[in-house]
This record gives sequence, C-alpha cells and structure tokens, in this order.
Amino acid sequence: MEPPPLLVLYGSETGNARDVAERIAREAARDGGGHTMTRRPRRRVHCLPMDSFEVTQLPTAPLIVCVCSTTGQGDPPANMRQFWRFLLRKSLPPDSLADVKFAVFGLGDSHYQKYNVAAKKLHRRMRALGAVELVGLGLGDDQHPTGYEATLDPWLDTLWRSLGHGTDAEGGHGDKTDLVEDLVLDPCRVAVDVVAPPPVGTTQHESHDNVEDRVRELCDAARELDRALEAAAAIPPRLLRGTHETVGPNGEVAGTMTVASSSGHAFGEYHPAVATVTVNTPLTAADADAEVRHLEVATADLRRAPANSESTTGISDVNADERSPLYTPGDCLAVLPLPLAECDVTRARDATGTVLERAGLAPDAWVTLRAAGGRLGSRSEFISKPVRAASLVEGALDLTSASARRYFFEVASTFASHPQESERLRHFAGKDGRDELWYYNERERRSVGEFLSDFPSVAMPLEWMLTTAPRLRHRLFSISSSPLPHPHALHLTVTAARWKTHYGRVREGLCSNVLRRCVSTFIFIRAIRLTAQVCFVYSAQVGAALACWLVPTSMAQPKDTTPLVLVCTGSGVAPLRAFVQARVHRSRAGQTKIAPSLVFFGCRRKAGDFLYRREWEELAGDPVALVGDASTRQGPGGQVLEGGFIPAFSRDGDTKDYVQHRVAHHAARVWNMLEAGAAVYVAGSSASMPQDVRDTLSQVVEACGRMSRDDAGVYLRRMEASGRYVVEAW
Repeated sequence: MEPPPLLVLYGSETGNARDVAERIAREAARDGGGHTMTRRPRRRVHCLPMDSFEVTQLPTAPLIVCVCSTTGQGDPPANMRQFWRFLLRKSLPPDSLADVKFAVFGLGDSHYQKYNVAAKKLHRRMRALGAVELVGLGLGDDQHPTGYEATLDPWLDTLWRSLGHGTDAEGGHGDKTDLVEDLVLDPCRVAVDVVAPPPVGTTQHESHDNVEDRVRELCDAARELDRALEAAAAIPPRLLRGTHETVGPNGEVAGTMTVASSSGHAFGEYHPAVATVTVNTPLTAADADAEVRHLEVATADLRRAPANSESTTGISDVNADERSPLYTPGDCLAVLPLPLAECDVTRARDATGTVLERAGLAPDAWVTLRAAGGRLGSRSEFISKPVRAASLVEGALDLTSASARRYFFEVASTFASHPQESERLRHFAGKDGRDELWYYNERERRSVGEFLSDFPSVAMPLEWMLTTAPRLRHRLFSISSSPLPHPHALHLTVTAARWKTHYGRVREGLCSNVLRRCVSTFIFIRAIRLTAQVCFVYSAQVGAALACWLVPTSMAQPKDTTPLVLVCTGSGVAPLRAFVQARVHRSRAGQTKIAPSLVFFGCRRKAGDFLYRREWEELAGDPVALVGDASTRQGPGGQVLEGGFIPAFSRDGDTKDYVQHRVAHHAARVWNMLEAGAAVYVAGSSASMPQDVRDTLSQVVEACGRMSRDDAGVYLRRMEASGRYVVEAW
C-alpha cells in the first residue's frame, strides 16, 4: 500500500529554511534518511515555498512539515506571509485541520529577543486548528556551537520514527554506518547543455567596458538559473493562480497541486540599477577595532529601473519627477555584491575558472539550462536562454565567501576520484561526521573555492555545482540620510566585516567589503604644449559602480509630532540619523510642531569611532534641532520634554559606560518622553545591547511610573504592539 504523500512547506528569507526543507524532502524520498532501496513503496514528496501552495487546500494534505525562519522584529519571511495571514482568519473553525498531521521546525538566533517566534506561532496556530503533531516543535539555534543541525538531526530521527521510516523488513531500525557507503544521488534538478557555436545574435561582453552590460549579463544568467529551478520544482513563474502536475518516484503523474506566483518585482535582485558611488570616506580612525565608512550613492541612477526582463531596450524611467522623494527614512538599500571592482573581478574569475575546469567547460562556453525531472521535481520542457558559463557561475554563486551546506559535501563525495578524499567527504556527509564537518566548514568559514583547493580530485559537474553551492544573495543596508537635505545622494554607514578564525585565517564579509572597495578613482590626463614646454595635468573623478535597488521596510518614519527616544550603537546610527535629519530639515525650514528627539549613541572611544562626531556636536549645540518646537516641549501631563544628544564611550573611562547606563542615568527625561507618547527605536548589534536596553527601560518604567515589574513589562509590550517600540538589530 502506498504511503500518504508528504508536503514540505518552507518560509525562507536568506535560504537556510529552504535548505532544511529540501533536505527533509530528500531524506523522506529516501525512506527517512536511508540510502538504499527498500521493499516498501516510496512516499511521494512535494517541497514548495508556503506562498506557492494554495493554502485553502491545506485541510486535504494528510502529512505536512513546515520549516520557517524569523525575520525583522519577529516577522514571518516574505514567502510565508500570505500563508500565515490565511491561517489567522477568525472564520476558520477550530477543527479545520483535524485530518492533518504536522511538524514544525524553526530556524532562529537566540541572541534576538524574539527567538524563533514565527515557528512558535505557526506551531500553536496549527494545533489550535485541530492538526495533530507528528513530533514536537523543533527549534534550530545559530548560536549553538555546531549550528542549527545540532537540533535538526535528532528532530529528524524522531520524525522518521513517527512516520515509520528507516526500519528494516522485520520492523527494527536498520544500522546506520558513519560512512554513506551506498549513496545514490537523486537526479539533479537542472541539466546543462553546451551550445556550440554561440547562438546567432547573442552578444558577448568579454571586455565589459560598459558596467551596465556586465551587470545585465550576470543578472540575466542568474535569473535563467532560477527559472530552471522553478520549472523543476513545478512553480511556474508569473502565474498568479493555477495547477500543475506532480510526479511520483517513477515519473508517473501523481496528481495536481495549485500554486501561486513566485515572481518578484521588476526592480529587484535580478534587475538592479547600476548606481554610482560618489563618496566613500572612513568614519573611524585607522587603529579602530572596526572600519566604518560613509558612502554616498547617486539617486539619479536609482530613478532609472531596468526594463522588463523580456525587453532589450535596457533601462526606463520609473520616477521622472526629480522633485519627489525617492525614499523615506527607515528604508534600505539592497546591494547585490557582483564582482565589479577590478580586485573582485580577479578573485571571482579565479574561483570561476576552477569550477569550470573541474566541470570540463571553458569560461567562454555557451550553455542552456533544462529543468530536469526527479523525485522532487516535475516533468517540464523549460529550456533557458543561452548564457555564458562564466557569467552563470559569477552571477549566481558565492564561491569566495559563503560556506556550503552538508548536502554539498554529500554530493561532492560521489565526484571525488581520490579514495581518501571520497572517504573523508562521505564521513562529513554522515551524521557521525557532523561535528567534524562543522569544525572544518562552519567554524573556519571555508568558501567553496577553498574547498576545491583542499579536495583537488572533486570534479563536480556544473549542474550539481549550480544546485548545491551557496547562491549569491543581496544584503540590506539601512539608509542613513533623509532625501530632504540630500536630494541627490543617499548615504550608507557601512561596517567592513573582518575577523580571524580559530586558526588565524582572515575572513571578510563579502558585501560590506565590496562596498568598502567602491572607491572613486582619479584619471590623470597630461597635455604638453611643445612650444613653451609647459606641462598641464588634468584630473577627473570617476565614481565606482554598484548593483543595487531600494527596499521599503517596516521601520517607518514617525510623525513629526511624536517625541523620539533613539538608542543606537556603532553603525546602528544609520536609520536613526535619517530620522533626525528629516526633522532637523523641517525644523530649520520653519515648520512648527516638531517634537523633541532624545538620542543615545554608544561606541568604544570618542577619538576613534565616534561616528558623525562633528554633525552630532553641531546638532547638540543647536537651540532648535533636537529640542523641538516650543509648542511640543510640554507633555500632556505638564512634564517638560528634553531632547538632546547623549553619547556613551565604553572604553574611555575606568569603568565601561554603555548606552543602557546613559538611559538609566537620564531615567526621568526618558520617562517624561514615554508618557508623552514617545516612540522608542533601538538599533545596533544584536549581541546583548537590545535586551540590555529593554531591561533598563523596564526598570525606568518600574521606578518612575511606580509600577510592579510585571506591569512595567506589560507597559513595554503595549508600546511594542502599537508600533512605539521598534528594534532594528543584526
């Protein structure tokens, strides 16, 4: 008798939850992690993003496994929100999912206050709607010494036992060896075909003198890979609602599943604008613990969005009115770290050359991608547009920074020709090798390029590299300026991530260091007047290019009449600086009803890393900038509202002075602001600062408001629920 199908749904923001979901689907198709064929019928498995599944069909799915991460301030990922909103409907009866058995695994970081809250809420809601647990809630923690897999592995063992997987013919559990000796890979989801000669009319951008052409070529190649993967997963792009066929393990049509669109906005990850970085200057001293830089990006370039992907006309105007603000304080700039600077291009091409050499392809080879069938895929005749192999690898994969997942090592073990390398990789792929893999891979943050150097016999085909290696992902940076005083350029405050591993290897954050290297260059032109033998030297500044686009966020700018309490550390000053700039501009322009702003800023040393020091000192001496309009300096209870700028330097004194200590010292000023309806924004490192600030605010409310500890907690939670308490931490 055929077992009931298993539906694996994921809500993923950065790709981790998707990786986990795909692993669950693979192991379920292998009978719960086993690698040999069994005598029991294979279970059909479907793996989809939550918003790509028609949620109204959820009651008819007998077995469901949900994997989701938590983003922002306890928010669900973008591809989970539609699914989650439906489950929250009050019209759903309490027995809506009575015929459903389910399991939920969450991915989070225990440094954050709302650790794994999305998974916890989803688990509670599924139970409230009558669904039956297959296994208890699983919570993966990035702060665990061996990562989220430390929880995932035993959780999966329990799940497979509950489903009757991984047992032998007599019903007992089969022995699992450390090495995956009999591993047989499922078919790859995409196939790569060489096109020779290059198709007629295809343009090669070998010199890449035009940066926009290079960006377009790299992004087009990455988009074609995504289209092939979507087709292989039976998720048709640009389809609002519809159905598609699903296939069983032997290729037979197994039924239909309704899906929603997975296509994104036209101005996004694979359609970025090419903007010019006009200013790139350091904000910290040379001997500071971390390098922080101030960048300015030309907004005129961002007003031009790329044309539709099917168009060949290049770019088109999307906001021709130069007088209208392009963004609001609180928004972010998404940066796609494509290799555009000379040093980045050189490094990317070295890694790309190694990948293609192992795959037996030339960098200038032209290839097409086909959606391949398999146990987790569907029958599809999708064939991509021809793309250059080098552009495909450079535009789609992160070979120089990100570490691969365990499945990558599992696949690599089958393509290692050297016996010792193959044995070691098979050990990494097994459960008993999890800790050793973590020490080799995660703790040292080994990139795919370094892996290929360590295992020279691994000749992985390009299709497997494309589907298992880390993808090149965009990063979000809070904009640190207001368009009112700076209409022609937006500002970024970027900390260049750089650290040493346990064994002393120097590592750099990919995107932050791409930004750090976006330095404007000078072109020198020498003209000699031969008659007078006079030499004239001219210079012209050329800005560096950046692939980026604007992203609105939930960190909305408050009304001018709302008092502000702003608490930030380091580069967390970025979005709060934007809030202050907007208010100061309107205040100096003569607008009334500008409420006071009380700013707490923390860093290590005044002399070395006091970001925007001159600007803050000028604002602190301004009689209007932070103290607000005269009509807003008195609260509803008659209390005086005092704005201002209060720094904290943790390493300049005999004792460490943090922002929470400054908040406690000015408790009365903070309480008056809170009682007057102030909005509190906390921004900075997620290590311990956000929780320390919250604990201090709770003590302020408890002492100044004469409340119990429980009532003070309720006071802050109400502020949070009403949007008056916002944390932006990373």
